[in-house]
Amino acid sequence: MLLKWSIATHLRYLQREGVTLDGKRGHAYSATDDQADAKDFVERGREDRHQFRFIVAAEDGVELGDLKPFTRELMVQMEKDLDTALDWVAVDHFNSTQ
Repeated sequence: MLLKWSIATHLRYLQREGVTLDGKRGHAYSATDDQADAKDFVERGREDRHQFRFIVAAEDGVELGDLKPFTRELMVQMEKDLDTALDWVAVDHFNSTQ
């Protein structure tokens, strides 16, 4: 069965308790903000038909610890490759067993 999740539901799931390396809640961040407002992001994209969700599994993610620099570099490269600015948020998520 194919589940259809809204972006708001998906972000709540990613930010739940227990997903950080120290077992705390995850927090959305963006290219410029370490604490991005996920609700604001959802509102900005409400009418946008073109939304994509990516799961990025860094092979050495646990060893990297803070994934923000890795993710931001990846998104900068995606913007260059696509030749467009992207409005995005990410949540570092280390617990994928739940």
